Amino acid sequence: TIKQQLKLVKRRLPQDISITKCKLSQNTLQNLKNTVEALSKIMNVLFMVSKGVLHLVTVNTETDVSITHEKLWEILSNACEKVYETDDRGPSQNIRDVLIATNTDMSQLAQYLLENEHEIMAAPSEKDKTAPPIVLRAQAVKKQLEETKTLTATLENREAEIRQLKLEKKLKQNELSEMQIRKDLAEKKLSVLQQDYETNVTKLQKQYEDVSEQLKKKEKEFEDTLDHLQNDIDSLEEERSSMRVKLKAYGTKTDFKSTVLQITAGSPFIAQELTLLKKAFNDERSE
Repeated sequence: TIKQQLKLVKRRLPQDISITKCKLSQNTLQNLKNTVEALSKIMNVLFMVSKGVLHLVTVNTETDVSITHEKLWEILSNACEKVYETDDRGPSQNIRDVLIATNTDMSQLAQYLLENEHEIMAAPSEKDKTAPPIVLRAQAVKKQLEETKTLTATLENREAEIRQLKLEKKLKQNELSEMQIRKDLAEKKLSVLQQDYETNVTKLQKQYEDVSEQLKKKEKEFEDTLDHLQNDIDSLEEERSSMRVKLKAYGTKTDFKSTVLQITAGSPFIAQELTLLKKAFNDERSE
């Protein structure tokens, strides 16, 4: 704020009348002069406003008088018109511009005095050359006290910064601890999921092996069945060929029937085959 900037400027300005030790540029001095003039206009406006308000309040002392916001704004606008004349841009704009310019100038001046504080304090003045020793000693002690105050203020600022940094460090440590806890929980969850995955993989692998083993058994049984059926087919083929040879060897029906009875007594499959052969033989003879 402007008040804080003015305190900093007042503390860092030389205490004697030799303001030339500050080595301010002409541009800076002119800006300060313009700022003083602008502030003087605002003071005149506020004086006129207070005068108008006081007049309204003291007109009738028997009753309580309250001034509305619109009336106060009207008084302020009239005061600005009288003070600023053609440069008037309204109360809010006039006051805002002056305060912004003042704050900027004071900030720049305080920064300049802070950066050149040691040079300003160390610069000798003409008064120091003619002052008696006791005065010079007093000025030296005063200068040391001022430097001590400056160093104390700087130290306090550094301590405040250190406390702030410690607080930020603590917050970062808490944040890091929280992130570490989250990391541990995530790793634990990942470990559980990995164990479940390995268990499922093992279970599926075992099921696959069981199914593969059963499939191999079924394939072996199927192959054995096919081999057995193929052997039966081969045996029947041989028996059928033998039957055909025997049928050709027998010429009479009686011999054929007795032979059929002898063969069919051994196997029902052969009996069925012989029945078919008998039918084929009869058909051949009838032709």
